[in-house]
Amino acid sequence: MKRIIMAAGAAASILAAGAAPGVSQADTRHRVYHHRVYRRSDCWAAHHQAARNGTVIGALAGGFLGSQLSGRGSRTGGMLLGAGAGAVAGHQVGAHSHRC
Repeated sequence: MKRIIMAAGAAASILAAGAAPGVSQADTRHRVYHHRVYRRSDCWAAHHQAARNGTVIGALAGGFLGSQLSGRGSRTGGMLLGAGAGAVAGHQVGAHSHRC
C-alpha cells in the first residue's frame, strides 16, 4: 500500500510540474491558403507544445503507475495500458492548461 501511495504522489508531482503554461511572445507566423493569410501567433505554438509535453509526461507517469499497480505476471501489459491512458489524459490536461 505504501508503494502505491508513493507512486501516486510521484505521478501527481510530475503532472503538476509539466502542466504549467509556457510564456509566449508576440511573434506571428503567416500561412497562405487560397490567397488568404492566416496568422499563427506564438500562443498557438505554445498551446501545441503544452499538449505535446502533457502527452509525454502523462505517458511516462501512466506507464510507471500501470506497472506498479498491475499484478506480478502482467507488468508489461499494465505498463502499456497505463501509458496509453496517461498519454490521453496528459494531452487533455496539457492542451486545456494553456489559454490563448
